[in-house]
Amino acid sequence: MSQSRARPSLERICALIGIFGSVWFACTAWWGMAAIPAGGHLGAGAAGTTLMAENSLRWHSVYPLWDWFATANPYPTSVYCHHPFGMYWLSELFLALFGHRDFVVSLPAVLMSTATPPLLYKLGNELGRW
Repeated sequence: MSQSRARPSLERICALIGIFGSVWFACTAWWGMAAIPAGGHLGAGAAGTTLMAENSLRWHSVYPLWDWFATANPYPTSVYCHHPFGMYWLSELFLALFGHRDFVVSLPAVLMSTATPPLLYKLGNELGRW
């Protein structure tokens, strides 16, 4: 069999593996959204992120803010700059849209996790063409 003929079959197989992996990963992320959060940094991290996003929303700050019980604007002494701000802004968006709901805590992580495998596949596919 010629190499030109084998290439489309290999690309089709890779695409199917990429689709299967993406769907599987998305299913596990969405399934886990309804689970009881684990302990430690991973379990409490999403809740902490949402609380800091809620403070940003409450005090109209671009930055995530600690000090959830503040009665006055805690900016700038409570600014949290350890993680990229995008995850806090996404939490703020969902808090603004849906309010205080349990799923709001996990939704940003689930959406970002769902998008990761297709984006990695696309990146690998593009880099493989060089």
